Amino acid sequence: MSAADDAVVASIELHRARWAYSQQKTRETRLRERRLQDAYFAARDHACAELAERRGWRYTRKPFGLRNLIEGSSYRSDVSRHYPEIDHPECFRELARPYRPVAILSHSYQTDFMEHVAFAAEHGLSAEVVPVSWYLPGGTLAVLYTRNDSLAAAGRGCLILEGGDAGDG
Repeated sequence: MSAADDAVVASIELHRARWAYSQQKTRETRLRERRLQDAYFAARDHACAELAERRGWRYTRKPFGLRNLIEGSSYRSDVSRHYPEIDHPECFRELARPYRPVAILSHSYQTDFMEHVAFAAEHGLSAEVVPVSWYLPGGTLAVLYTRNDSLAAAGRGCLILEGGDAGDG
């Protein structure tokens, strides 16, 4: 099982635990939810690191905004600005200094991919579907936004397949 599959399973278990806690608010259900949340975060981080490694990037927990991705800069962060196309973002940077932003993986509730393509084109970015969305499997679409320059081009040409295998695409 791939890291992405592990993250999907952890996400499903976490959502079930949250539902159980909402139905029966006990210390036991809250502790179970916290354990599953920790397991989900670990699986998510592993899946993101695996994606980054395949692309020649590095995963970072420090978020950056759309403007940072467009400009390839870590200054003037607009991380608080909300775009419906970018939800539950996971951020990726260059491997070497100055660690400029190269991609944002969004787990969006907007499941029409053509809306994401239009949004990306409007902002000078590329968009591709990552078939496995581990945030809310079946309820969100995983879209990887990358810059259209040589810094992000190293990651282009990889297609993430279900099961987490990378192939040339």
